[in-house]
Amino acid sequence: MPDSRQIPGFTPEQTWALKALIREGVREANDHDERVAALQECVFGNGKEGLKTTIVRMQKDVGSLVWWYRLLVGAVVGSWLTILVTYLTS
Repeated sequence: MPDSRQIPGFTPEQTWALKALIREGVREANDHDERVAALQECVFGNGKEGLKTTIVRMQKDVGSLVWWYRLLVGAVVGSWLTILVTYLTS
């Protein structure tokens, strides 16, 4: 009775080599799936705060900071102009 794990038309050595290649391919696919899942968790957070959420929040913070910087520069330039006008008119 032939071995039920033997592939018809292949020698035992060929069957072993083919199965070893299949096992290696499955391991590599599983490793790839794990890396993709880890990357998705890092980017999207999966229930936690991920890079996407952090970057969106940081983008809003930087936009707000830019407006504060513009206001500060405007106030400084305005005060210099006030001092200059006061100096020139007195």
